[in-house]
Amino acid sequence: MGILEKIFKEFYIEKNDQRIWQDSIIVLDTNVLLNLYRYSKDTTVQILNLLNKYQDQLWMPHQVALEYHFNRKKVILEQEEYHTKISESFSKVPKEIEKILLKDLSDFKKRHRKDIDNFISDLEKLRDNHIESLEKQLKNEISYLKEDFIKENITNLFFEKVGIAFTAKEIESLEKTAEERFSKKIPPGYDDDKAKDGSFKYYNKYIIQNRYGDYILWRQIIEYATVEKRDIIFITDEQKSDWWYKLGGKVIGPRIELINEFSYETKKKLYMFSPIGFINRNEDIVNASAANEVEELATSANFEKMINEFAHHAANETARSLDVYMSENKRPIVQTLWIKFESINEVSIANVNNAIESFFQLKYKRVRGIPKIAWDYYNIKFDENNSIYTSQFFVEIKTDSDIETIFFMVEDALKSIRNISNIELVG
Repeated sequence: MGILEKIFKEFYIEKNDQRIWQDSIIVLDTNVLLNLYRYSKDTTVQILNLLNKYQDQLWMPHQVALEYHFNRKKVILEQEEYHTKISESFSKVPKEIEKILLKDLSDFKKRHRKDIDNFISDLEKLRDNHIESLEKQLKNEISYLKEDFIKENITNLFFEKVGIAFTAKEIESLEKTAEERFSKKIPPGYDDDKAKDGSFKYYNKYIIQNRYGDYILWRQIIEYATVEKRDIIFITDEQKSDWWYKLGGKVIGPRIELINEFSYETKKKLYMFSPIGFINRNEDIVNASAANEVEELATSANFEKMINEFAHHAANETARSLDVYMSENKRPIVQTLWIKFESINEVSIANVNNAIESFFQLKYKRVRGIPKIAWDYYNIKFDENNSIYTSQFFVEIKTDSDIETIFFMVEDALKSIRNISNIELVG
């Protein structure tokens, strides 16, 4: 190794590909795991077989495990809704084409009305056949909410190979460091600074802000490599500019800052690959059809992100109104929760309000954008037979987090009131 390569090793590419894949620990980003629910079953099975080949080298950071479990059901439901949207789109086709034909052939529609009707009739039959075929296909598909072989495989693949969580104190320290890095555009994570602002996960009675997720993951990978003294292969379907260096819209390679920081702190090497880069090295396990599906999903997802980035840039350039700008950039929305609980004594709205507001003020000391809480209804019923009060209310909280996460927080807040039990999310 020459002096330049020794000093600036992050600028020199490792040429022994076989050594890299034999000796390194493999870390999968959350998106790689969640995409298993987006592929066809055949492609997913092949990728799981590929992961099984490298099972002894796999390790999962706690942040990846957390994000996978929090987002798994959401992705499954998205895929089920997608099938419904396809059927709905198919249903609209004949009528939409009929409108176009009647408009374009307005001068001839009396003469050719029968031709148009016959053409539309043929389209309707074709549509009905496609919808029927799709419905049969869906009936044969597995409902991952009922029977999730993907989750079962992931659990087995990473048995006793999941990192530990950072403590609350460590998270708070990382957030301060991340803020400073984001302001200077130091990777990774600064691309999430605005996009995920206001959203969070509530876990182990602690708020984890989503905007810091990539940086928390990054620190967990670095700490693991330092302790274990191992090189790391990081496989991600993410193509954001705070992970990859791009030129002319093409991904050239990992950000040099990341390779340098990893090497400087761990004295080991970091390698980054896309899923297709991983798959192409194992053509004996994953066939060309599956590889094409993986590449198509990545391409379509990144094209959508590119369009969103362009729209975001256009919004800034044209200085549109703040309301439009905030709606297009997915700012926090108002979430409404119907909540019911039982108590031995009558609990006033003031007690409930104080408990929730005190809880949020305490938990949100370090979180940007304290949620606004509004009340619209409060009802108390008394069951004389069981001497139990049932209270029901709904609360509105401005945040980008999901209903379940908010409910867990409100539930913990209500538990501070004496004699409350059976807290439920009604709707």
